[in-house]
Amino acid sequence: MRKFQILLSIPMLICVSCWKNKPPRKPVFDLNERKVFHLDENDELTIVNFADTHLADPDILDDDEAFLTKTIKKAIQEAKPNLITFSGDNAWQAKTLECYKKLCDFMDQFGIPYYFAFGNHETEYKTANEIIDIINQSTYGYIEAGPENVHGRHNYVID
Repeated sequence: MRKFQILLSIPMLICVSCWKNKPPRKPVFDLNERKVFHLDENDELTIVNFADTHLADPDILDDDEAFLTKTIKKAIQEAKPNLITFSGDNAWQAKTLECYKKLCDFMDQFGIPYYFAFGNHETEYKTANEIIDIINQSTYGYIEAGPENVHGRHNYVID
């Protein structure tokens, strides 16, 4: 039976103490077929979600002592997820594209697939397609438009 654990940050409040001794996860992302997410029948799904990071300065991701970078690293190291999600308002202002490029480079270091959904700020300065192109050029990042019959820009089904 599959077990599901979800760690949410709303906004960036994270409780990770219950995952301190979890073993590392096996890869579940097929790099040749980016949108395929595999789980075996007995696998546990652990998702870490980051919301409302409001990244406006891409250089903050170079600072290991910055709250955002420390929080992301700690959550991933302690929760040992096999999927990471970003659920809107991840970057904003004029440097949105630079922020997404730097965020994807930062997230790729963990070797864990990460999916994005946009909030209302992402497309204030750039088009969604410009941001989608950057995300889909990364190694582990992914985003696509959701089904037309479901309201919202990016919706995913984990089966």
